[in-house]
Amino acid sequence: GEYFNSAIKSLANNYYYITEKTDYKIKHIVFVPSSDYTPQDGDIYTDVSAKSSSTPIYAVWDEAAGTMTIHSPLSKIYTEANCQAMFYNLAELEDIDFRGFDTWYAKNMHMMFKDCHSLTSLDVSGFNVSNTDIFVSMFSGCSALKALDLSSFIKAGDMQINFMFY
Repeated sequence: GEYFNSAIKSLANNYYYITEKTDYKIKHIVFVPSSDYTPQDGDIYTDVSAKSSSTPIYAVWDEAAGTMTIHSPLSKIYTEANCQAMFYNLAELEDIDFRGFDTWYAKNMHMMFKDCHSLTSLDVSGFNVSNTDIFVSMFSGCSALKALDLSSFIKAGDMQINFMFY
């Protein structure tokens, strides 16, 4: 969550960004599973895979398009258990293509999209939240959000949803 957030903000801004700092450059995020991407000279990229992973997942920044593309050689891009603040404070983010993005391991989605002021629609219908308990402030501050499909968020058990849309 926060590691991913800091890594992509730092990549787009060419210096270390902490999670709390607002980014105004990233407009699009695209997840590309089953990718055979190999870093090339001139590419602006970083490995955003979990520290425990032996498989690199590369974030590649295209400044002209404002696009952060996440490449994985695997057929699915699994989140870690803690997705807290994964896309937090990406003020100009307009869209996210979650192709191949798998939230099966996610337990915490606290502030996952908080303060993404430019998102007008978000398709999270493919999210598997059967193991997720914390949704606090997940969409808080997403003031432009007009379309959101939460049909996959039906689950039994306790859920922390305080300020989910505040």
